Amino acid sequence: MASQGDVFGDGATIEWGAPGTEGLFRLSVTVDDGGGGTAEYSTTLRVKENYAPEFVSVPAFTEGIRPGESAYISCSAQDADGDVVTYEWDATHGELFGEDSSVVWLAPAEPGSYLVTVFARDTYGGESRRDVLINVTPAASPRLGRFVVKAIDHDMLQFEADVWEIFRGRSCSVKCMVVEGDEPFTYAWTVDQGTLTADGATARWDAPEERGPATISVDVTDMHGNTTTGIVLMYVETCTCAF
Repeated sequence: MASQGDVFGDGATIEWGAPGTEGLFRLSVTVDDGGGGTAEYSTTLRVKENYAPEFVSVPAFTEGIRPGESAYISCSAQDADGDVVTYEWDATHGELFGEDSSVVWLAPAEPGSYLVTVFARDTYGGESRRDVLINVTPAASPRLGRFVVKAIDHDMLQFEADVWEIFRGRSCSVKCMVVEGDEPFTYAWTVDQGTLTADGATARWDAPEERGPATISVDVTDMHGNTTTGIVLMYVETCTCAF
């Protein structure tokens, strides 16, 4: 028997449908042994309106992250009823580490747009959900600055109209400057004339004896496998009057 609400079923187990108003309600049961003996028991149930937690802060990622990088995600929610709020996180791609209101999401290897979902729940089943959109973007290729070219033990080297002029048989050092990109970098140097000896970002070029142009090239590859090619245009002069 219930003071209000609906009782469904009979026997030792029933279901009670709470009324549509808040308050304290009594639920009673009488047990009859069939021989005239009875026992009664009653309990009080509190019915209250429950409000789902509301998110106060959820991060917005305006800039993308690189494949394999991690993103720290933290949120907070409040419950109008003062109930304890718990959090559950879910992601269909990447990996999640942590619990409660803060986690770390490890981005997958493939670029794309991904959702990390957080649920805020109270002790009475109230639930709110928010999706955090994170863009995983391909890493930009290395950006090269101006090459540093210096003569080695001579002064017959000059720069004119985007071309380095050098006297025949002389040597110079060429340093590749990377101004933006993800280290470590690898360097692959080539030249179509003369002799090139490379050591990482710096190479030594020994000019040939013949007059004419030469092109020094370097492929700079970052940790993601992205490659940028830089070139240095050289011109071999055979007359000292050019200097």
